[in-house]
Amino acid sequence: MGYQVADDFIQDRTFALWGTPPVSGPGALETWLREMGWTLASRPTPPKSRTGPWRIHGRCQDKMDTYANETEIDGKLKRLTLVP
Repeated sequence: MGYQVADDFIQDRTFALWGTPPVSGPGALETWLREMGWTLASRPTPPKSRTGPWRIHGRCQDKMDTYANETEIDGKLKRLTLVP
């Protein structure tokens, strides 16, 4: 069962982004997310620990709860996961 709402009711949410390389900065991450169709309410917040996730506040045009993407970083295929 799920809720159905009008498109204009969809609000920004906070997501955790796992799988980014430790050298990623907020500017590069923000650019990449915008290219992937995200509308960000604020700049991504870096992890608080070495293995922690980035915090993202915004929404994606796909309107799903969990997002996974594979991208090539430094010649290696990485899986990035965004969860609420």
